[in-house]
Amino acid sequence: MTKIKVFHHLKRFITIVLVAVLSQVSAQSSNLGNTNNTLQSTYENLIKIVESQSLEFRAYLIFDGFKRAQNITKVSILNKKITGTLIPLEANESSILKFKNQSILDYRVNIDEAHKVVGLQFRSTIEGSLYNFHIKMMPNGNSIMTVYNTDSSLEYRGNVVKI
Repeated sequence: MTKIKVFHHLKRFITIVLVAVLSQVSAQSSNLGNTNNTLQSTYENLIKIVESQSLEFRAYLIFDGFKRAQNITKVSILNKKITGTLIPLEANESSILKFKNQSILDYRVNIDEAHKVVGLQFRSTIEGSLYNFHIKMMPNGNSIMTVYNTDSSLEYRGNVVKI
């Protein structure tokens, strides 16, 4: 083969490799754009849900210090009332806290535009004790609910949905 033919083959090969690399980079940047759009959409949807005061937190994990376990706690907010069940890590019949249509006090929404995090805080008196609820919702849809009173604190992982 002459040097000119080798040069043309090499030129074609480099062009093909360059096109393949550029199309891969383009596809990856397109996926990144789609991810950002999805996060923004989820964030905006969470704001609407929280401001509507018609939502449910559904837990799938509970944390107690270094221990964790699967959990099915649900807390619903509707018409400025809270209904649900708080199931602790070491659950027995007497430790499960059930409540229905309890009044909500100090319902506050916190929006962190820079990090796309939505926070919700409120209080409610359940079985004669004042409980503080903090729900932190991330733009990927995951949420953390911390519930505490003077005696204990529980942290649940789950998600928030509109009801």
